[in-house]
Amino acid sequence: MTRQLFLVLAVWVVGLSATSMRRIAQIPSGPYHDGEGRVLCFDGDHDSRPEMYFYKPVSHQIWESQGWNRFSLVFQDMGVFQDPLGVDLRHAIPFAAGDIDNDGLTDIVCVTIEPDSVNPNVAYDDVITIESPDSFSYPCSLSWYYRCGNNFAIPFLTCYLPDMDGDGRKGIFSATPGIGTCIWENTGNDQNQLVWRDTTHAFSCLTVGDFDLDGKMNFASASAGSSGITSVWECTGDDQYEVVYQDTVGQPNGTDAFMTNDIDRDGLPEFYAAYENVPRGKIYLYMWQANQAGSDVYHRVLLDSVGFSGTDWGESASAATLTPMLLTSASGPRRTSSGCTKSSATSCLKRCGTGITTTVDSGPWSAPCTTSTTMGTTS
Repeated sequence: MTRQLFLVLAVWVVGLSATSMRRIAQIPSGPYHDGEGRVLCFDGDHDSRPEMYFYKPVSHQIWESQGWNRFSLVFQDMGVFQDPLGVDLRHAIPFAAGDIDNDGLTDIVCVTIEPDSVNPNVAYDDVITIESPDSFSYPCSLSWYYRCGNNFAIPFLTCYLPDMDGDGRKGIFSATPGIGTCIWENTGNDQNQLVWRDTTHAFSCLTVGDFDLDGKMNFASASAGSSGITSVWECTGDDQYEVVYQDTVGQPNGTDAFMTNDIDRDGLPEFYAAYENVPRGKIYLYMWQANQAGSDVYHRVLLDSVGFSGTDWGESASAATLTPMLLTSASGPRRTSSGCTKSSATSCLKRCGTGITTTVDSGPWSAPCTTSTTMGTTS
């Protein structure tokens, strides 16, 4: 469980020769754990002062930068805060901020519950957007909602999507507990239409980009199942998506996914997924990259693993997800914790400068096929 005190960190990279981090502010509030959504950063009232927005039971808070590493509480919703339609805004769990309908107003996409108007023992699961009433105010009013289940299974993965299929419309992605994984596409002011649904694959985290640089948008997903399946989906047409690559890492509980824009300067972006193996007490961070531009074949590298015990899951996860940043911003060799540490395989990918070299082994092995793996040089 992460600590309630929310820490603000600053990162300086001087000449790409060193990376240092120090705490610049401490906010006496914050979400308890990732089950309460994300900490969102935006400028909701367009005053050029960035804000942090988060859910802290039982309210939403906005802390605004006042300059010189100072933040102040500028908004907090209290009371019942239930929309006249019955949608519970007070307990809405936020996942992303943006302007999905391009009207100049901030939209927060959330998941929440909607109590049944007749039966008090029934509550529906809703995907909603909370919008600013005008361009000078903070998001506080319901602008759209979609009922997606009735099993009170919140939270669940929800995020914004860019224009995936080139029709100029942004979208909302949600792995709902009731009707499957859905994509809604914006069709006008405060209007979003369900355009795609999948009931076969499991999603626990998501990242988006053109991973193989073929001009078609992809999203990569990690599952929460025991086998650890990572999938790459590609947009194949208007509101059409299909799996083009799948990999099984053998670790349970996909907890996070993100991408970087070619950190090793070989011309191709990378995407990552973190898996949390609770029995082993470790979080594993993997990276994937296309074998070449236009290819739907990817190779995987284990970047790092960190241990956790008791209540330090949040700290361990943060350490794991910081690894790509440290590799990117530091100069000279940066050793990863893996080469190819599979117990049985026929080839091992060795990272050399800006390219990938394949070393072939004739049979099983228990040690990496290279003595070490570095970012920038190989030894």
